[in-house]
Amino acid sequence: MKKELLRLHFLIAVLAFTGLLGDIIVVDAFQLVWFRTLFASLGLFALLILFKRRIKLATKNILIYLSIGMTIGLHWICFFHSIDISTISLGVGCLASASLFTSILEPLHFGRRVLLSEVVISLMVIVGLYIIFQFEFRYSLGILFATTSAFLGAWFTVLNKKYIKKEDDMLSITFYEILGAFLTVAIIQWLRGEHQMFAFELSANDWICILILALICTCWAFWEQVYLVKYLSAFVIVLSFNLEPVYGMLIGALMGEEMTSGFYLGAGLILFSIAIYPIVKKKHFGLKKRKKVV
Repeated sequence: MKKELLRLHFLIAVLAFTGLLGDIIVVDAFQLVWFRTLFASLGLFALLILFKRRIKLATKNILIYLSIGMTIGLHWICFFHSIDISTISLGVGCLASASLFTSILEPLHFGRRVLLSEVVISLMVIVGLYIIFQFEFRYSLGILFATTSAFLGAWFTVLNKKYIKKEDDMLSITFYEILGAFLTVAIIQWLRGEHQMFAFELSANDWICILILALICTCWAFWEQVYLVKYLSAFVIVLSFNLEPVYGMLIGALMGEEMTSGFYLGAGLILFSIAIYPIVKKKHFGLKKRKKVV
């Protein structure tokens, strides 16, 4: 468990740079996610061939993984669009609300009761989001897209936890999920009338950032998350991912972004909820065990 937790936090540190990369690359959210998923799919396919992994899975499982991939594709579109119309700090800050959605979605999907510790943490997240919205109303649309992104990200984690088959190869699962995300974005682009994806020029710097985003922040990161979800609960994973805003806000500050004190107050409350969750959960279950002994 400790080994998996260390791997989870290293993964979070890497993913903290996705907001910065999305801000640097001069394309809109749809085009960015299209490039990201295209190159990530090609990279994963190359790894499958290189390591001679089994590409063919049960048809039912492939359809499940493609469907889950649709969720993460929409999550990325909403996230990068929120950064486009607001700031990096706000986009990653609102992602912390994913723990709220997970505390609701996970019990619904697995048929377990809602834990008091998760309810307390979720209420703190709601208050934090309310404070951010009150002080950053000029970015209300950005908050909406970022919060929607958080919901989709939470749902993606819960779906992975429920439907991933341990007998299937993790690299193959990752490939089909990323492929599902790519197909989703491609269909949306086609419906938007964006048929010529290469009808604009990208600088060498943009291409480097896109490849980093696709190969490191997507291929490797996605593969790692699929592995971790087999050993850690969805709520623990999503709650830990809320540390990403800490790095994101630091990056935003280094880039000269100016946010109101209310934003940092709300974000601070959300991050505080992350810090106390292990303590609250430990006391809750400790009390429960003592009652059973008595």
